[in-house]
Amino acid sequence: MLTLTHPFLEGSSQGKSILFFGLMGTLLLFYPFFNFDGRIMKTLKNTSFVFSNSSRNYLKITIIVILIAYLIGLALEILIRAKYGVSIFTTFVSLNPTLNTSGIVHSHIYKSMIGALVTYLGLYVPPSIHTGTSLISYVSPLAYIVFILFPLAYITGIISLNERKDINRLILAFSLTTALIGIFDGGLFSIPAVIGLAGLLGVYSIKKVPSFKDLVKPSIIIILIIIIRFSILIAGTNTDYYEITVIEPMKTIEIPGYDIIDMKTENNKTIIQIKSNENEKQILNNMNAILKNKCSAFFISWNFWAWFY
Repeated sequence: MLTLTHPFLEGSSQGKSILFFGLMGTLLLFYPFFNFDGRIMKTLKNTSFVFSNSSRNYLKITIIVILIAYLIGLALEILIRAKYGVSIFTTFVSLNPTLNTSGIVHSHIYKSMIGALVTYLGLYVPPSIHTGTSLISYVSPLAYIVFILFPLAYITGIISLNERKDINRLILAFSLTTALIGIFDGGLFSIPAVIGLAGLLGVYSIKKVPSFKDLVKPSIIIILIIIIRFSILIAGTNTDYYEITVIEPMKTIEIPGYDIIDMKTENNKTIIQIKSNENEKQILNNMNAILKNKCSAFFISWNFWAWFY
């Protein structure tokens, strides 16, 4: 499953593959129950004029709700960095009990809410499925809004499958699934989000008589999101050194094997600058081993160009 889903889910976790097939399967399985001529939709329509028989309107609501979730997620990422006085161009790394990361270009803010739910319910989750548990204590309670936005987007998305050709219904189910997964794992600038939004906006823009002109606006929006992602990566890149901000260090911090340019302590933070040609993933793995049991979390700057060394 990982081999099949990796190109569009951007990850190695089995959880995302299971979630993908589960979500897409239930979307296609349950949408007949929300047929405009069925009991559920007739009851809702009699309740309020809001529940109109327009699949396009429901798709519009779905897109808006998903975008709101993405934007709130970005705001929460900025809040974490503002709290500790660090740059937004950093990756946040929590270590206890296991390593979890989150950043502007690939956010796991809402994934921590899954961890909170799993912990509250006392459910067992295999170690191969990451739930972002170690991020919980650093995330604002506002993140719990995902438990409202996600179901809302899911239900309106199901209703939006009404009165569509089979191919459009399949594209919509696939796009909605990847966009919903992007909420929990990746955020607005992730591959699942970009692919999902591309499909949702594309289907929304296509008129009864399809034309390539219908896809111009959604294409521009998706291209802008991609450009913003790479602009953030490049703007935040520091090629001179990696800056590691250790939060509430418990012990004296030593970074063996690295050329330390500068190290200082201020406001219960230890700020370390190291010289390295390694990419961010290599640095993160090494820092996990070095800083484990010495702090609960740290921030690290990035070097986009190091991925090409």
